[in-house]
Amino acid sequence: MLAAAVTQGIQVGPSTSQEYVVRLRGCFQQTATCTGRLAMNEPNLQTVPKPIEFDTNSSQQLQLEESENAAPPLPPVSLNVRAAFVAPPGCLILSVDYSQVELRLIAHLSEDEVLCGTLAKDGQDPFTAMACMWQKCPIDQVTPERRDQAKHLAYGLLYGMGPNAVAGALNIRDVRTAAEWQESFLNSMPGVQAWIKRVKEDCKQTECVKTISGRRRYLPHINSKSHEVKSTEYSGNWEHSQVA
Repeated sequence: MLAAAVTQGIQVGPSTSQEYVVRLRGCFQQTATCTGRLAMNEPNLQTVPKPIEFDTNSSQQLQLEESENAAPPLPPVSLNVRAAFVAPPGCLILSVDYSQVELRLIAHLSEDEVLCGTLAKDGQDPFTAMACMWQKCPIDQVTPERRDQAKHLAYGLLYGMGPNAVAGALNIRDVRTAAEWQESFLNSMPGVQAWIKRVKEDCKQTECVKTISGRRRYLPHINSKSHEVKSTEYSGNWEHSQVA
């Protein structure tokens, strides 16, 4: 599937050295998604997977390691599809990314003092700080596990994940525990909590949500009993996801 997706946009032509080269020229689409996010096709270069490693040691080889004459383990094999993308001579491929852009947009939209203060501190990991606020403990006592939990809860909040999805992301069997964690996490950021409530109430009144730039997404079933929960979740995360 990946090969088919990539080869759709291949164009072959002569280079300056009279040798034939391959160019990948993807097509960005600004109106292909209902949320306003950029989409890409022919080929979709946004879905090229990250490098992965495979363990080449079989179970038999692992058993032989325990014996005196065991051979040293084989190194893992790395598969990096992205290494196939190279720039022309004299050029570079530049890869840039915003740091926690979704969190920063939520902080801007909600004007939550706690979240704004956390993101304003240079050199401080925001998810560690959020775990500190959530657990009400000193920042040096936040464990990596708690930091990861805070990260999952933050993005679950941003994208309208329900307790079942959050429980799966956090490997929690009890859905009620996941719901309690979500509630306590949201309570640690009262400005964000008030903003989400305000967006949902406005959406029920106007049957649409609007971004900073004025782009609207209409949700005609927002007040329908059969669609209320799902549509409300959409309204809560669309304002920031479209900008991001």
